[in-house]
Amino acid sequence: IIRDIYGRLVLGQYFQPGGQGLAVQQSRDPNDNSRFEQSKVVDKPLQGGGILVIPTDLPKRVLSEIGISYDDILTLDKSLTEKRSAKDQKDVLRDLLRIAADRSQQSDGNRGGENGLLERAGAEESLLHQNLRQPVVTALPEKLVTY
Repeated sequence: IIRDIYGRLVLGQYFQPGGQGLAVQQSRDPNDNSRFEQSKVVDKPLQGGGILVIPTDLPKRVLSEIGISYDDILTLDKSLTEKRSAKDQKDVLRDLLRIAADRSQQSDGNRGGENGLLERAGAEESLLHQNLRQPVVTALPEKLVTY
C-alpha cells in the first residue's frame, strides 16, 4: 500500500493490480518537467489513472514525521525511480521503515520507563528485522522419477 500511494502521489508511477510487477512511469509534461501528463484513463486506477499531475509532498511529510531524514527521503525517491521491479521497491521501503523503527526505538530507549504490555518488540521479534526469504516447502527427501 505504501508503495502504491507513494508511487502515485510523488513519483508518477502506477502498478499492476495487487502491487505486483514493474512500476510503470507516467511520462513528464514536455512543457513543464515538474508535472506529469494526464493519462486518458484518469478515472481507472488499474489502467494507469489516479496519478496526480502535480506531485504532492504529503507522503514525504508523513515520512519525515515518523523520523526519516530528508536525505533518506531523497535517497528513497532516487531508488524507487531507478529500481522499478516490485521486489526491489519493496526492499527499499522495508529498509527505510526499518531505519525509522530503529530510530524510534532509540529515542524511546533514551526516555526510559517501561510500558509493560505496550513496550516495543525487540529486534529479534520485529518483522522488519526478519529475513523471510526462507523456502516454505522443504525439499523432498527422495528423488522424483519422471517418465
